[in-house]
Amino acid sequence: MGTNTRPGEAVEHPAPPISRGRLVWVLTAISLAPFSISLLTSAVLPLLTTLPRTTGLSVGTVNLVVSVTILAGTVATPVLGRLADVVGKRPVYLVSLSLVVVGCVLSAATDNFVVLLLGRLLQGPGLAIVPVSMAVVADLVPPRQLRFAISYITVALAIGAVGGLVVGGAIAQLSDDPSLLFWVLTAVSASALAAAWWQVPRSPGIAGGRVDLIGAGLLMVGLGGLLLTLSQGSSWGWSSPAILGCAAAGLAGIAGWVVSAYRLPDPLVDMPAFLSRQMTSLNVSGVCVGATNYALLLAVLAIAAADPATAGYGLGLGLLAGSALLIPGMLAQGATATLVGVIARRSGPFAPTVVGHLVILSGLVLIICWHDSAWALVVGSTVGISGYGLVLPSYPAIIVSIVEPSRWGVANGMNFIVRAVGQTVGATGTGVVVTVATAASVTAIAPLWSYQAALAVCGLGLAVSIPLLLIRPAARAS
Repeated sequence: MGTNTRPGEAVEHPAPPISRGRLVWVLTAISLAPFSISLLTSAVLPLLTTLPRTTGLSVGTVNLVVSVTILAGTVATPVLGRLADVVGKRPVYLVSLSLVVVGCVLSAATDNFVVLLLGRLLQGPGLAIVPVSMAVVADLVPPRQLRFAISYITVALAIGAVGGLVVGGAIAQLSDDPSLLFWVLTAVSASALAAAWWQVPRSPGIAGGRVDLIGAGLLMVGLGGLLLTLSQGSSWGWSSPAILGCAAAGLAGIAGWVVSAYRLPDPLVDMPAFLSRQMTSLNVSGVCVGATNYALLLAVLAIAAADPATAGYGLGLGLLAGSALLIPGMLAQGATATLVGVIARRSGPFAPTVVGHLVILSGLVLIICWHDSAWALVVGSTVGISGYGLVLPSYPAIIVSIVEPSRWGVANGMNFIVRAVGQTVGATGTGVVVTVATAASVTAIAPLWSYQAALAVCGLGLAVSIPLLLIRPAARAS
């Protein structure tokens, strides 16, 4: 999946040691791309509270602004990761960032929702930059400096997430026109493209074979059909021919993707490893963690922005102030990430993940039960978001402990995919619950219980995944 080197692996490494100052300079340039991707992913979340009013579209339809990017990224990540192995990382890196820039320009230059979705679709391949960035620094940095390098990129992702919420909230509060936001994102992604052109080195392909375009197409059909089913079911009618057709196409696409992965010589995803008992438990966790992430952010933003005089709940804060409530949580996520190594050394690689699940659940419960003040939302979101700092950095360590070294890159890429799918499920599922509840509401305003229900369902899934993580594998997955 774009890398054949795992962090900390004691293998011969071509990169000579470099000074800390030079290392920081190089990592800053490379981290601009992951930073820009994280920024554009979180910056659109505040728009989900304004676009239904300005476009007249349902919440479920507007949520496609988030979901379509994740869908495109989910399919593009294994394809571009494979291409990075075949043709080299630099061209894949530059093409992905170029698509992001074009997508941002297209989104900024239009007032048509369909064209906006097309622009967001083009931004999706940028998600593949995150794992490819890890592979690039693995080529540039010697083993003893690799942990610092990967942590540096992780911090850039967290800063991008915080900055995106603040920038998106400020712009959404100043204007109902999303074009200003996308022009800002254009400038940031163009800067990242320039830095990548200057700093990412040329490297030859390290693998033969072909790219599985059949598998990519089947995965796109499968995920796209299921995504449309979830997002448009309440608008088109759950028993309508269109929704039933989308559901059938989605299931058929997923089934075809699985079958083709077993039959093709160079499949998009190593299906035996993907469906192994060890990886299945980890991937179930990834889906649930991804879903709770987006559901939590959307719920906090919606509750903070709701006018208590008309909705009967909420704080009546502007989107900027509402987004600012999430900043302590993002900072806490970076802080808890530093504890992963300590906990893992004392209790094993699974311990930080299990603890993180429990912390996230605690945050969800706090938000469900206590949300009548800004302080309450800050505490609940900070507790919940800090749990992601324990979980997300732990996945690579767990994969290393249960998967053969030759399959580490593939397994890590697959886990990235399922987390992206989980984010899609969380964003789309929350939109469905809110749309159905709003349609049934006398005031035509999303009731509080709809967000509480979305958080409860995501929390239930997260709780169910914990026992699966506690089942220790007897041996590595082969």
